[in-house]
Amino acid sequence: DNGDGFTTSTTGAYRFSDDADIIGNLIYRDRDSYTDGNGDMVPWTGESITSGYMKATLRPADGHELKLGAIPQRYNDQIAGSSGSTSPTLSRYDTDTTNQTYTAAYAWRPDDNALIDLSVNAYHNRTRAEQTQVWPVSAIGNFRYYEVATTGFNLKNSSRFDAWDLAHTLTYGLDYYYLAASSEAAHFGSGEQQGYGGFLQWQGDYSDWLQLIAAMRYDGYQLDGETKTVPPAEASISGDRWSPRLTVGVTPLEGFQLYGTYSEGYRAPGLQDVYRGGGAHGGGDSYQPNLLLQPETAKNWEAGINLRYDDVLAAGDLVRAKVNVFHTAVENYIDVDLTVLSRMAINIGDARLKGIEAEAVYDYGWGFANLAGALIDAKVVSGVYSGQALNNTPLDRFSATVGFRMLEDQLTVGAQYLSVGKITRTGRINPDAPTVVDDGFDLVNVFANWRINDHAKLDFSVDNVFNTAYTDPQSAWSTTAATEQGKGRTFKVALTGRIGG
Repeated sequence: DNGDGFTTSTTGAYRFSDDADIIGNLIYRDRDSYTDGNGDMVPWTGESITSGYMKATLRPADGHELKLGAIPQRYNDQIAGSSGSTSPTLSRYDTDTTNQTYTAAYAWRPDDNALIDLSVNAYHNRTRAEQTQVWPVSAIGNFRYYEVATTGFNLKNSSRFDAWDLAHTLTYGLDYYYLAASSEAAHFGSGEQQGYGGFLQWQGDYSDWLQLIAAMRYDGYQLDGETKTVPPAEASISGDRWSPRLTVGVTPLEGFQLYGTYSEGYRAPGLQDVYRGGGAHGGGDSYQPNLLLQPETAKNWEAGINLRYDDVLAAGDLVRAKVNVFHTAVENYIDVDLTVLSRMAINIGDARLKGIEAEAVYDYGWGFANLAGALIDAKVVSGVYSGQALNNTPLDRFSATVGFRMLEDQLTVGAQYLSVGKITRTGRINPDAPTVVDDGFDLVNVFANWRINDHAKLDFSVDNVFNTAYTDPQSAWSTTAATEQGKGRTFKVALTGRIGG
């Protein structure tokens, strides 16, 4: 219910022998537009999805394994230039998106050689979105496409040995990808992108109470594309960096671990950042490429506690908990400068993210409880947007889930409470404009899972039990929308059957 529709999923598997097996799955889902908590239909939220996967596993010799996989997907939906807006002149498109992923994974783990734990992975992904304009009337039939294809590989090996009273694990590897993007739309960053890197990590464990990790990673990139000048000219940018990481973990008492980590990160600019041109969604707000864009670098500190205890209040129960605090400083943060025309992605300044995350689980056999929460502050600390919150950063949130198992664990029932905090947004076009506060929201969900027998399972859930009207502050929902973005009360029923062994 709510966005009426159905989902069918069929899975088949066959084991030829202990050395070869295959599994496949096919899913089809069709859903109408849903209603919000006020009972208003949220326009253009219907969709149909067809997807599947196939995976074959071969074990040609002891310690060797090869997995081949394919995941085709197709989505049909409708998009608008501004999500949720009811503007009569707003551009809307019927969209047909296909996504294809092919993978090959090889592993070699001989039982008699601790120096070899090798994995090699190769992949290819292709995504193509075809969009046909259906509004306004004057533009009906206009067509555009976006296509991105990525091919890459990664390999790593771990060597384990004992020396100097330490258990050593040395892990090292390489990775590379090639990405090609194309479109006839000027506001899409077409071109080619290559990323490559390598790493070396050492881990030393002393007894059961001390763990040390030291690592170094090298990253490099190159982007090739065209300027938007007339005539266009070929242009390239590139860069590289070494990034260290150090972790110390101490377990002074069984089940109680303290840890601290210092690490540095590196994010290269993307094609859309560097080569974008034209206007947003074909509009008149002109964008320009930025061939001087620098990569982001981050320095991160974090520390935390891990708890792991069994048989705490009763035989067979368990407690798992963790608390993590972090502070991340980002230099050359990349965002679009909307204060001037022409617009472009620039290094707007430095950013800072800090916060605390916590999670606790208690499982006592016939029931369980899970608590999780986060308090996060993320803002720009220099440049034109200094003091403003980062776009699309994680929000303060809290969740509590309780469940009970009955009928010899065949039936599980439970409920979840979710609270997402408010977010304060400031003007990107005019940084001095008054701030806007997007309210947070609170939801209650309930669920039941019944394992009827070894071949059948029934799942039932009600999301947003109290039919709360809300908009996710991170959804980029239009400020002029006539409806809320979030789904109202939604009922879900699923029956799963199994044929064969």
